[in-house]
Amino acid sequence: MKTAKGFTLIELVIVIVILGILSVTAAPRFLNLQDDAKASAMKGVKASLQLVVDGVYFKSVIQGTDGQRKTETDVNGISIRTYYGYPHEIWDDKLEHLMDNSFSYLGNAYNNNSLFDTTCTEAVCVIDQIQLSRLLSISTTAYALAFLPKGHSLRTNCAVVYYFVVNDVERYSDVHIETLDSGC
Repeated sequence: MKTAKGFTLIELVIVIVILGILSVTAAPRFLNLQDDAKASAMKGVKASLQLVVDGVYFKSVIQGTDGQRKTETDVNGISIRTYYGYPHEIWDDKLEHLMDNSFSYLGNAYNNNSLFDTTCTEAVCVIDQIQLSRLLSISTTAYALAFLPKGHSLRTNCAVVYYFVVNDVERYSDVHIETLDSGC
């Protein structure tokens, strides 16, 4: 009499069920590439922005404009509006020439509240002149510049934000570059 070699149907079903459970629980952790790409893009934007802000400040120190409230600082032939040495938070005020200008400029939020609901459709989008108190829970009259990843708006709380608060008494700007990531 011959003995059958191989797996029984029950053994095969058990293996398939185990593989199914593993794929449902483990695969999303390893295949979440889109969120990783967004996080990496935002880290790159933050690092690039920090480099530009520091570069403008160093240029203003060399030129002696870091002690002036509102002035122009020459950076490689580009005149950048600065406050105590730090660049103004307006993207289309020549700041875009110092960064990767492949970012999509969505607009100025100073008089356009609809930009809070505008979703970024490019890799990275920029909105400037955002009332800071609408982004962060702080009481201030300062404004911000925000970089958003694709698929997000200002309301989703996923952005790199640049802002500064001017202290005219002590003649300096308190500069911040923050990542808002609770909605990423």
